[in-house]
Amino acid sequence: MARHGIFHARMLSPIGRNAMRCCFRYNVKLDNIGSLSKSFVQSFVNNTYTDDVINTVLLLLEILLVKFKFYTLSSWTNSEITEFIALLSTM
Repeated sequence: MARHGIFHARMLSPIGRNAMRCCFRYNVKLDNIGSLSKSFVQSFVNNTYTDDVINTVLLLLEILLVKFKFYTLSSWTNSEITEFIALLSTM
């Protein structure tokens, strides 16, 4: 089923759409989709983006986790968290 979704139905299948998006993003041919691994993606990101961009994205991730109550930051109000997310999102 997954093979059909990736190689034949492509955009009609959520699996196929996801596979195509990953191949396009990481410049990999669909036939080589098996080469996409965690280490491949980490290497791609580290070679494509600066350390400042990566650190900003990681900070944004942590603040979003606070906003949606996965992490706790009791000294900030919800509006302060929202303003900080807006600031990081426009950098």
